[in-house]
Amino acid sequence: MNLRACACAVLLLAGLSAPAAADQFSAKLTAFNPTTGLMILNDRTTLGVDKKIIEGTMEVGATVTVHFVGTENGFERIDKVVITPPGSAPAAK
Repeated sequence: MNLRACACAVLLLAGLSAPAAADQFSAKLTAFNPTTGLMILNDRTTLGVDKKIIEGTMEVGATVTVHFVGTENGFERIDKVVITPPGSAPAAK
């Protein structure tokens, strides 16, 4: 195998093992169940997340920022959910 083929193989393998990039989105909270962690957002997204990853207090009108790792088919995992009270600046990236 020549040097160029070896370099291409190494780059290909490095790209395949790279972790998925984290992403986020924000929306307003329109309804929730504090017991179960179920949230309905103004963009019609319904999230049921573990209450342990929720930072902040659920209240209608709050900004919900969801930090997640996605795939082309949707969420791979949700890392955390940050809830910012109404009237506050949204959470920073």
